[in-house]
Amino acid sequence: MNIPQKKAIQGKIILIDGTSTSGKTSIVNELVKILHEPYEKVAIDDFVIEVIMQQKKLNLPKAQFIERIWNASDKMFDKINQLAKQGINICIDTVLSGIEGEKELLHGLSRLNGLNTKMILVYCPLNILAQRVFQRNEQAIRENNLENIRSLIDVVRFADIYKPQKSKNDIIVGQISIKDIEYAYTPPKNSTDIEIKNYNEIKDILIKHFELIDKNFVNITSNINYDFIVDSSKRNPVECAENIYTNLNLSGNLSLEKNCIIKNIGGA
Repeated sequence: MNIPQKKAIQGKIILIDGTSTSGKTSIVNELVKILHEPYEKVAIDDFVIEVIMQQKKLNLPKAQFIERIWNASDKMFDKINQLAKQGINICIDTVLSGIEGEKELLHGLSRLNGLNTKMILVYCPLNILAQRVFQRNEQAIRENNLENIRSLIDVVRFADIYKPQKSKNDIIVGQISIKDIEYAYTPPKNSTDIEIKNYNEIKDILIKHFELIDKNFVNITSNINYDFIVDSSKRNPVECAENIYTNLNLSGNLSLEKNCIIKNIGGA
């Protein structure tokens, strides 16, 4: 007699996406503490940070550097697939758009295809992101840890995640203004001519991308749909994690907490 084999239970995935410095890691750390099932943390930084640090010393051609980043990113997705097939739940801390924007985003989504995934976006306004980068750099200088100084150009790829609202059906996550862009991308003192040029180019790109040429500000929405969106500038990581936990355990009855945006993108 043939005994039917039990189908393996696939692990559940909670993916936390957002720009660098938006607070993803802190929220993930708090979230895994309160989830009613064990979740293993997987962070993109654990796979790409060594490549990035090596690049500062090796100064490889851009194409070669990007290839190494892609290989490192694929290793992360390989691990995620392996864990999920073993029935292990995973909480991912990542930036889906990576350093190649839409191309890398689509690749990441394809690697998650068929997996039981909840997508959460951690939103933080551009001016707050800039403040956080400035503060971290000041701390790095005080501690004489110059390797930790980061350029806002490399860290915050805002246009890869957000776009101006086009339709009344788009979920508004926040606003962006020319003032925000000017604040974030004004070249620091003692910047080189090349750095000044890079900052000015980013300003022009963002102003054009968010269609701010003849406007003071616009409402913005995410480039892709998420199950939840959390504004980390309004609540601390513990509070945001608690709201995510609450909403992930509700079926079709999602709440919108004051000052902490959590929205079901696909629901009514």
